[in-house]
Amino acid sequence: MAKFITRTIQSSQIVVGELIDNEVKAIGTMTESGKIEQEKALKVIRKAFPTQNVLVLDIVHNEGQYRMLEEDFIANAEKVEPKEEVEQVEADLSEEIPA
Repeated sequence: MAKFITRTIQSSQIVVGELIDNEVKAIGTMTESGKIEQEKALKVIRKAFPTQNVLVLDIVHNEGQYRMLEEDFIANAEKVEPKEEVEQVEADLSEEIPA
């Protein structure tokens, strides 16, 4: 029987507006991973549109479940060491070895 790895992925779609001559016009959307709030969304769009007077018109949060065969996941994933083990190895390497 096939085994699957399932994850829930969140994203936020930001509706971007621009203030021109005291009128706000929607100029597009941007999608960011994770669930972001107004303040962070404003920072993201100001960085993307540095020369324009932009503002956040709306933020739509999305969530979806995705799955992949465990075999495919292992073939495509990067193996990581457990955090405690990595910290211990780093600590061991930083200790001086007596002569």
